[in-house]
Amino acid sequence: MPEFINAKFLSSAERAHQRTMPPMPEIAFCGRSNVGKSSLINALCGNSKLARVSKTPGRTRLINTFLLPDGFYLVDLPGYGYARASREIQAKWQEFLPDYLENSKTLTVALVLVDFRIPPQAMDIEICTYLRNQGITYGVVAAKCDGVPRGQWHKRIMDIAFACKLTFSDMVFPVSAHKGTGLRELANAMRQAAREAKDAKPKVDEEEIDGEDFDASDVGEE
Repeated sequence: MPEFINAKFLSSAERAHQRTMPPMPEIAFCGRSNVGKSSLINALCGNSKLARVSKTPGRTRLINTFLLPDGFYLVDLPGYGYARASREIQAKWQEFLPDYLENSKTLTVALVLVDFRIPPQAMDIEICTYLRNQGITYGVVAAKCDGVPRGQWHKRIMDIAFACKLTFSDMVFPVSAHKGTGLRELANAMRQAAREAKDAKPKVDEEEIDGEDFDASDVGEE
């Protein structure tokens, strides 16, 4: 069962500041080019055409933003680490990620997608280290979990949590876009993060609203 029915594609952009949309919590997906971000987005939203799925890794080269019906944005960041991509494209990827991660004012959580069938790769660990150093809350989505026997899940989850230096192992979410495994748990965690971000939003003082200096543009939409 899809978790985010009626999700809508909003925009593609090279830079965070090029996106013009009302401020709401953002949850970003990032990961290696062949880890299955687009397939996971489509599975979560029940729309096989929402995010473009390509047989050629590395086709996502822009910051793609989707509006979810629960009142927050899902941001699909360009995949990294595709060896056959040109140096020019790889250099752009290296610019896209820090630009978005450091300049998005409403980024709530970054979810790093890894392949559950193999240990976290050097680039996976590197992006987690970067997020931690930037003070950005992050978790790990372990994709393609249908390729791992259930009896091995606990050890693999603990190994991922250790390698990616996660505080708690419940910040690792095994999922399968193909079979739908784990989609409900992941979606609920995303909803909870968005709700907490909204609740933590500074309240506008009533006296400012009544005063002449109040500017409606200072109040983000819920």
